[in-house]
Amino acid sequence: MTGFWTGPNLRVAQHGAEAVQWLNETYGSVAVDVNNRICQLGLPQDPNAAEVADTLRAAGFGTMGAEVYKTQARNYVAGLGVGAVQFQQTLAAIKRMEWGDGVQNAELSGMMLKMYLDGKADPGVLKRVQVAVDRSDAIKRLMDFVGKEIQTELGVGVGPVTAAQIEAAAKRAMLLARKSKDSGGQGFYFGGEGLQPVVGGVTGLDPLDVKINKPGLFADKDTLSYSMRVRVSDVYNFANDRREKNPVTGLPEETQYSKFRAELANLLLMQEYRKFELTYAAAMCAAPNYGGSWNHMDRGHVFASFMFALETAKLFKGVPWSVELSERNFSLRRTDANAAGPAPWPDDKGGPGRRW
Repeated sequence: MTGFWTGPNLRVAQHGAEAVQWLNETYGSVAVDVNNRICQLGLPQDPNAAEVADTLRAAGFGTMGAEVYKTQARNYVAGLGVGAVQFQQTLAAIKRMEWGDGVQNAELSGMMLKMYLDGKADPGVLKRVQVAVDRSDAIKRLMDFVGKEIQTELGVGVGPVTAAQIEAAAKRAMLLARKSKDSGGQGFYFGGEGLQPVVGGVTGLDPLDVKINKPGLFADKDTLSYSMRVRVSDVYNFANDRREKNPVTGLPEETQYSKFRAELANLLLMQEYRKFELTYAAAMCAAPNYGGSWNHMDRGHVFASFMFALETAKLFKGVPWSVELSERNFSLRRTDANAAGPAPWPDDKGGPGRRW
C-alpha cells in the first residue's frame, strides 16, 4: 500500500499501515471483512469480488483478477453510480433554479456516464447532447465571440471576402476560445445549465459548411451575410488536472482531490482491490453529500476519484464523441464586401428587373 493520503474530510492523520489500523478501529469488522457495506455509496455491490480479485492476483492470475474487478466496478457504476450522478446533478440544478434545461441535462449526465462504461459513442445520447448544446447560453456566447473576432480580423480593408477566408478566421477564433486564460485564450467551457458533467471543457471546436449568403432585397453593399455550423468534439474521460495554481508562484499545487485520486489509482495499479475499496468507502463516508471543493471533497469528488482510478488502471478508457450544431447566420461589415448590392427586384415577367 502506498502512503494512505488523508485530508480535512477524511479525519485521518496517519499514513501507510497505520491507516489500515485506523480503518479497523473505526469500522470494526467491516474493515476486516469487506463483505459488508459501511455507508451509503460505500463499497460496490458485490462485496466478494474484491476478495476474489485479490486472491487471483496473489495466485499469479493478475489479468484474470483485473477482469473480475472490472465487472464488479462496471456493475457498481452502472447501477448505483449512474443514479447517484443524476440525483446529485438534479439537486444542483434545482439549487441553481434551472428547472428546465438544468434538470434535463442532469439526466443526460448519467446517460453519458453509461455511454462511457459501454466504451463507445451512443448516437441516441449524442443527439440529446447536440440539442442541449445547441440551445445553451454557453454556445450563444461562443458564437457571439467568434462573430466579433471574424469582424475584427476581416472587417478591415475593401472588397469581397471569400468563404475560405471566413472559415480560416473562424478556426483561429475558436482556437482562441478553447485556449486557457493562462495561455492568452478565453478558457471557454460549458460550465452552466447542468452541462459541465456532460461536456465541460471541449477539445475540439471546428467551423463547418461556411457559406456566403445570397443578398436580400434590402442588402447593404458594405454588409456581407454568411452562415456556418460548428462541430463540438471531446473525449469523455476522467483524465483531467485537479491541481490549483498557487496565486504567488503561479505553479500548480496538489489539492486534496488530486492527491486522493492519485492514491486510489496507485492502489488499483498495484491490484490491491480490497484496500482500494476500503479507502474509497472511508472517504465516501466522511465526505459531505455536496457543496465541496477541490480541497474539501464532497461525495461527487470522491466518486470521480474512483472513476479516475479505474481509468488510470486501464479498466476503462475515454470515449471520443462529437456533435454538429445547427446553422447560424452572421453579418460582416466591410467596405464593398457585398459590392453587387441588393438582390434583383423581379419585374412582372419574372425577369431581373431593377436594383435598389
